[in-house]
Amino acid sequence: GVPCLTPKLAEAVKSAQHDGLVQAHEELGDVFRMPGKEPVFYFRNVETVSRICTDGAFVKNDAVYGSVNGVVNVSNLVQPMLDNTLFQKDGPEWKQSRKDINPLFASPEFAPVAIEYMSRFLATLGDSAECDLQEELHVVLQQATMRLMAGVEISDEAAAAYAVCIRHFSAKSTADLSESDAGLLLNLLPHALATVEEVKALGPTSTPTISRSLVGLMLKAGRYSDEEIARTLINLIVAGAESPAAGIAK
Repeated sequence: GVPCLTPKLAEAVKSAQHDGLVQAHEELGDVFRMPGKEPVFYFRNVETVSRICTDGAFVKNDAVYGSVNGVVNVSNLVQPMLDNTLFQKDGPEWKQSRKDINPLFASPEFAPVAIEYMSRFLATLGDSAECDLQEELHVVLQQATMRLMAGVEISDEAAAAYAVCIRHFSAKSTADLSESDAGLLLNLLPHALATVEEVKALGPTSTPTISRSLVGLMLKAGRYSDEEIARTLINLIVAGAESPAAGIAK
């Protein structure tokens, strides 16, 4: 059978999800489950994850692999906001979508964009200004990550809304998510749709940053609706902007 999180490890995952998951994998192995009425399974093995992402016979909501039964698609817990994104696709369709956005994950733009945001921050400091440099660096890197995903500058209002959502979900375990959490994500949709419109107006290949951004790549592929791009952008920012920002800041 699949090992189950002990109460101690479950608490570690809830309090510091990334570090807690690393600790759990070290103690329990490549696959373990979170206890509950509908247990959530966590995978680390590359081959298993590859099969989940690319196997044409795999349906994410009800597939069975080996001894792992009842695999739960965590995104179902925050419907409807996670519907209609490329993360919901299966098999060949998922494989094509993942290929469409691959350049985002090998973008050389991160360093210059991060330096640009840091330079702006430093320019606001006076000679005797005091601040928590690690926290400020964390914010700067989070903003830079958002910019790389969007392709264009995120407005202050949108950045603040994304930050609220990131803090909210970073403090929660996936096992604790509920449908009510989708409302927080829905509030981001107008901001994300505005970003898609801005990139469309500029052109998805108009700058190196835009051409390698999530929005630019999905627009260039020509197979996604504006709302699908916006929803995917929201999910990637909320799920992916915090870990690199926090890790690099430390």
